Amino acid sequence: MASLNHSALPSWPKVWTNRKHTAHHSIRVTVFRGSRPSLFQSSVLVRQYSTLSSIHHPRFELRINLYISASAPTNSQVIHTKNPLTKKKKKRDHPNPTPRVSQSIRSSTEAKKMAAKVKLIGAFGSPFVHRAEVALRLKGVPYELVLEDLRSKSELLLRHNPVHRKVPVLLHGGRAVSESLLIVEYVDEAFHGPPLLPADPYDRALARFWARFLHDKCLEPLQPALFAADGEARAASMAAAREGLALVEERLKATGKRFLGGDAIGLADIAAGGLLAHWLGVLEEVAGVRVLIMSDDEWPALRRWAAEYISDEAVKGCLPERARLLAYFAGIRDKCVSVANSMLAKDGRSLGKTETEPKYRRRKPL
Repeated sequence: MASLNHSALPSWPKVWTNRKHTAHHSIRVTVFRGSRPSLFQSSVLVRQYSTLSSIHHPRFELRINLYISASAPTNSQVIHTKNPLTKKKKKRDHPNPTPRVSQSIRSSTEAKKMAAKVKLIGAFGSPFVHRAEVALRLKGVPYELVLEDLRSKSELLLRHNPVHRKVPVLLHGGRAVSESLLIVEYVDEAFHGPPLLPADPYDRALARFWARFLHDKCLEPLQPALFAADGEARAASMAAAREGLALVEERLKATGKRFLGGDAIGLADIAAGGLLAHWLGVLEEVAGVRVLIMSDDEWPALRRWAAEYISDEAVKGCLPERARLLAYFAGIRDKCVSVANSMLAKDGRSLGKTETEPKYRRRKPL
């Protein structure tokens, strides 16, 4: 029986890498992945070994059987080789191996973060604290509401919001988040539950745009529109507020959705829903001025949206009683007038100015 002359065969590196070798050997390659059968097991390639490097992949274990071609003796010895680049994988007894250490640490950290006690520093009658409360309730996050006396601010508030010294402030995991709209976004990202912002980046940008538009162009002009002492300034603020609300009315009609964020309450709805749907009627009564509803046929989309907002169970749980709210603002009416006048006088700015409008005066042409 003829035996294979090993010295006549090229060495392993040449068999593996040299594509120009001309020795007359045919190669049958059976590809396995690990020790379990796969789709590759059934694929058998019979080629000249010079093309072997074209199927090289370090993740696969190759069992290569070299046979002497027809010109050589028929009963040749079979040589079994393995890919030297492949590392052996350790066998695991359990079919579902435990996650990596980094993943387990990350998971435990996130679990502890979510399980940390949540506190919300707020004050009665604030529509901005209402924003944070609605976000927490919609996400199903239990929290403790710490009410402040804003006439004598506590050390807790001053320590956690030393910049603005205002409510609301969210305390979670030893960290503080201030400003109501930022708190809403933080709650949406930090806790599981129904999303408050869309997943699509463009839709998220739209939600942030309308939230900021409602705050800057609709809600801020309401304070002087209701309480400014100067009649001319009050009329200008009223016009600015109604102009912004008209655009929101058209947006609601164009989308045909229940809310600005779609079929569920989102960031933009939280930004203005509480003040327009619940607080505005109280403020109009205290100030003796009507802003939103001038007739039964005006603002149909806004009135429908406001009714949908306050009918939500999560929203209902954090709406203060109207009678108590009315008594509260009646007691601080003089302060509301003072704040409205200071808003008009601040930096000499007029309401309704755009971001890109220059602060300097243009020179008159010579």
